[in-house]
Amino acid sequence: LGVDVKPLLSLSTLAGFAISISAKKILSDTFSAAYVIWIGPFRRGDMIKVGEMGKMDGYEGEVLSVDYHFVRLKQPGGKEVMLPTHQVYGKFVEREERPAGNGYRKAAPK
Repeated sequence: LGVDVKPLLSLSTLAGFAISISAKKILSDTFSAAYVIWIGPFRRGDMIKVGEMGKMDGYEGEVLSVDYHFVRLKQPGGKEVMLPTHQVYGKFVEREERPAGNGYRKAAPK
């Protein structure tokens, strides 16, 4: 046909690269959120500290909600923060459960 396919080939390569980068972020967010929600390293009402291993310079507070996009915490001073779920998944989390009934539930293994 006499049509030069090199520009079309390079355009499709760039488009595929852009789509793969976008898909990586979407899949990463989806799997980290699924882990936090389904495996449940912490639940609503638990007190958690989120940060780097050994430093714990991140966030601390009571878990208000956990969903696919954010983990909402109420910090000791009353301030609410929303942490992206994929960032909580990639950090060290220390958990202290709230009392249930007459005593405390057994703490989760770390």
